[in-house]
Amino acid sequence: MSSIDLDTTLRRLLSAPTKTRRAALDAAQTVLDGIRPMAVSQSAAARLLNVSRWTILRLVEDGVLHPVSLRGARRFPVYELEQLCGAKNEN
Repeated sequence: MSSIDLDTTLRRLLSAPTKTRRAALDAAQTVLDGIRPMAVSQSAAARLLNVSRWTILRLVEDGVLHPVSLRGARRFPVYELEQLCGAKNEN
């Protein structure tokens, strides 16, 4: 990432709503700590696969993805998303 891109990104982050700033800081801390999430939200799963949220729902209906419920929140196991793309698991 170039210096100009980084400056723009930081400016946008600093002017973002508090919830967005917290989420970005949590994500950055996770990366710095080397911790990978085990399950992600529908939106995050869509971003990881570069598809729409509706495509994620269709993959569930087709039995390709199997979401889990964590305290009422629907999450998608990262290992399933990686397997779907043929990505190698690092752990």
